[in-house]
Amino acid sequence: MSNDRFYNNYHFVPLSSHGAGEHLGSDAADFRKNGPGHDGHDRYDKDLYSGRIVCVLEVDTPLVVGANITSGTKGANDESAYGRVTPFELNGQPALPATSLKGMISSVAEAASGSAARVFGEDFPVTFRKMARDALSAMGIIERDGDTFYVRPLVVPVVQIDGTHSSYCINSKPERSKLWEAAFHRFKGVKGYLGNYRGGSLKDYSLDGEQGGLPNHKMAAESLGARHYAAINPAVFTKTDIASVIRGLGPDRKMAKKPANTFIGFNLTDVFSSAGPSRTAGHVRVFEVAGRDIPNTKKHELFIPDPAECRNDRLLLRPEVIATFDALALERAQSNNNNRVGSSRDGGKKSGEWLPALERLPYLPDMPGMAEQWREDPATGAVVPALTEGQIVYFDIANFADAEGKPIVSEISFSAVWRDCSRYTEDGTPKCATLGRFARQETDPEILPYSADRTRISIVERMFGFVEGDKKGGRRAKNSHRVAFSGKLRFSHGVLPPGTDASTVLDDEIPLKILATPKPPAPALYFRHKGPSYRPIRKKDLSVDRHDLQGRKFYLHQEAQADAQPWKTKVPLVDGPDVDRTASQKNRVRPIKSGTRFWFHIDFDNLNVNELSLLCFALQPSERFRHKLGMGKPLGLGSVQLVPQGLFLIDRAGRYGGQSLFDTQRYGRCLPGRREDQLWFEQPAYRHERQLCEQSLQGSGSAPFMACSAEWHAKHGAKGKPLHNQISALLAIGENTFPAPGGNAQETFVHYPLEAGQLASGRRRAAELEGEGFKWAVANEKRAEQFANSLHGSKHPKVAPAGEAAARQYSALEPIKNGQIEPMKAVSTPPPKKR
Repeated sequence: MSNDRFYNNYHFVPLSSHGAGEHLGSDAADFRKNGPGHDGHDRYDKDLYSGRIVCVLEVDTPLVVGANITSGTKGANDESAYGRVTPFELNGQPALPATSLKGMISSVAEAASGSAARVFGEDFPVTFRKMARDALSAMGIIERDGDTFYVRPLVVPVVQIDGTHSSYCINSKPERSKLWEAAFHRFKGVKGYLGNYRGGSLKDYSLDGEQGGLPNHKMAAESLGARHYAAINPAVFTKTDIASVIRGLGPDRKMAKKPANTFIGFNLTDVFSSAGPSRTAGHVRVFEVAGRDIPNTKKHELFIPDPAECRNDRLLLRPEVIATFDALALERAQSNNNNRVGSSRDGGKKSGEWLPALERLPYLPDMPGMAEQWREDPATGAVVPALTEGQIVYFDIANFADAEGKPIVSEISFSAVWRDCSRYTEDGTPKCATLGRFARQETDPEILPYSADRTRISIVERMFGFVEGDKKGGRRAKNSHRVAFSGKLRFSHGVLPPGTDASTVLDDEIPLKILATPKPPAPALYFRHKGPSYRPIRKKDLSVDRHDLQGRKFYLHQEAQADAQPWKTKVPLVDGPDVDRTASQKNRVRPIKSGTRFWFHIDFDNLNVNELSLLCFALQPSERFRHKLGMGKPLGLGSVQLVPQGLFLIDRAGRYGGQSLFDTQRYGRCLPGRREDQLWFEQPAYRHERQLCEQSLQGSGSAPFMACSAEWHAKHGAKGKPLHNQISALLAIGENTFPAPGGNAQETFVHYPLEAGQLASGRRRAAELEGEGFKWAVANEKRAEQFANSLHGSKHPKVAPAGEAAARQYSALEPIKNGQIEPMKAVSTPPPKKR
């Protein structure tokens, strides 16, 4: 039997408790009023430290740092199917960008000091794709009156038929029947599917009896928004009983392949451009368009009945509903490079012009004027859809009516299974929760990126710099005034020793596996309960009142393997007649070989003793600590070790107080790092540092630099200190190495979460399984649902009771305790529900 335990490829350093790092910061109001003071660049303070740290970076596992990425060609059967990462170079040699080095070090410094976290801004809502069981099914048309939007109901939602009575219920909640009846009290339409959608084309579809292909291929674009007619009587009724609609369809109607007790619509074979006997007016709604990546197993092409003489009352779209819709649409646009042309995946071009309308996300139905249904978000520059009169949308209603007894629209979207978000209530209004909101709920506003709401400037912001966002931590509108500070550290690029042959540094080009780790808000990985609880968390149950963020994410180190490449794809590009369908999601890379060394330095000015010791700690928390850098970190790439060669302090008063600037040395003092004579080389840029360091090390094999790093740990991270949990977790991640996929089946490896059935008996298949990470997430969600149902007396099969056994069964990521990282248990697929 194979081992079903594994280490998730990332873990978390917990967020500091309220005020843990407050004493390390400075007053924000004073900064805004008087400027940076001694933190600025216009003076040197004799009581502060200035100088340089020289470091060697040694590559432990192959490293990929790209300059740009070009996209692969979908469906190609050669190497062009993969994207390609061009290595970053400086003067024709592989190099490490200063910005990458700065980001790597600052992330460690943030975690070790409890400083504000850049990743917890409130720009992005915590969103997730809905489960199919929660799909929307009612449809309506958007109408507008001035600045007020409404939806007029057209198509009844999913109707579940009671086999013994003529009554009905909707979405398994009978108490909502009266509310839906009120929404459709004048007109009850049933959507029709335009033919059989298979193989990328619609069959048996005709317009005025003429056989054709896809509607948008055979119809003029301007005709899509016009009235069409279908022979669906008596499928549309004005009676108050929805059961009459169902009976009117008759047994000869071809139903969609759904459970026998569910009615959602029927197939149409004829749609006409003109009215006629027994024809119902409506709209053709088309999604399948050339250039769109829509699975050919889905049905998107619909006929929506809308007879002019049978109009339901329109329902108000409240501001909070529109705000949620806008937030979800913005998140989709930003995932598509703000819907603008050019990105790092497109030859390094700068983002500029808007993408063609059919390539923007989220997809909108093809119809006249579609290009005008978009606007630019003023804060982010993203191109997002705007609610427009005449749009056909899906919608849902709340479980209660307004003061006048009318149904309340609770949600709208362009597709049945769209995205949803974790919600909270503020001032009586439901809003989408963001990562920043979860972080702020757990600690305080000081953990968020710098904004006008902040009262303190954290120690890392003073050292590394910051730019003020809006009050929620996001970006300000263009041309608006904001506070900014460039910081007191200046990083150089990482460079190879002079004369190094680049051909000996870069490895052969290989295609990587898909980088598809479960992203937020995978609850079992990114969140935990407030207080003791072992119940699994479902996505739709995420709440800022009941759940906390796990913390800052860091990747585990995997053992280097001389003869194996666990990051390389194992799926053949062409396997017989089949081409790897996921090839365009993968990238070809030329990794920098293990053992390669780069040099870089950090110049600093006006650091106090706390800031200097934090910088030393972030560079080398311990002699065994390693950092993560570059692309493919969850696959095992990018483990590097920093070896500081020395900390060189400048005595400003002594240097500039002599008779001649050239009579004094540049540096007055050196704190050497680990002595490795072979690392020092004749490079003009570091001749002063090398000479001073060699003098300081004469007759001594010690490493005074580590004393600087240890000072931070002793003052802030020792047991009983406010940052003990954060620093101990950081060391547990950075000092330990875990097995990479492969080898003995009984070992516990680092890999993406896998469902128990994906682990073959007798051997570990983690290295071969790619593109199936969703199975673990789906199985975990189903288990969580069964657990919740068992607590409420459901007839579903019960699962493990609350307690430690349940925590293990549901693959919850356990916090690091006592420096120990616990493996997870692969969740098994739950048994099917009993009907």
